[in-house]
Amino acid sequence: MAAGDLTDLATVKAWLGVTDTSQDAILERLITTATEAIQEYILYPVLTGSRSETFNGKGKDMTPLSNWPITAVSSVTVNDTAIPARAGATGAGYTFDSKFLYLQGYSFTKGQRNVVVNYTSGYDTVPPIFVQACLATIQDWLGDQGKDGAVTSYSVPGVYSESYTPIADRALPEGVKQMLKKHVRDFAP
Repeated sequence: MAAGDLTDLATVKAWLGVTDTSQDAILERLITTATEAIQEYILYPVLTGSRSETFNGKGKDMTPLSNWPITAVSSVTVNDTAIPARAGATGAGYTFDSKFLYLQGYSFTKGQRNVVVNYTSGYDTVPPIFVQACLATIQDWLGDQGKDGAVTSYSVPGVYSESYTPIADRALPEGVKQMLKKHVRDFAP
């Protein structure tokens, strides 16, 4: 299992009903690929990690950060000026919630790449919705296993026809996209 994967081999094998080790290498690769596809779709990494963002100030006193949930903020700098953490319910400085960074007594002054924020975001353990999305994606991708990668459709005129996208060209299944819809980042700093 690669660091940051949204599920593990044992969970995938249990979900698929696989009891031997003959497909382990393929399944491990699919876990990592599905994890990458999910995180590209939702536009942020799921697991906790340190982040650093540099972006344009817009003259406001609040801004969304790119990765969430935000769990800690270690520094905020605007125009090379360090903004302190707010000491209490009142006073100047920065505060944050799971998606936004707020300034009291300061602003994200308009400018080009003049705001730098260092913070921690993500989940300590993978939430079940992301595990299930990974499992459903892998199961969908395996549904095309064994089909000739050069052929994208089969048909017997008047009897049967089928078309598909080869695994290498596939995006997330539509059902997975619907499952993740409320988790997609819908704003940018």
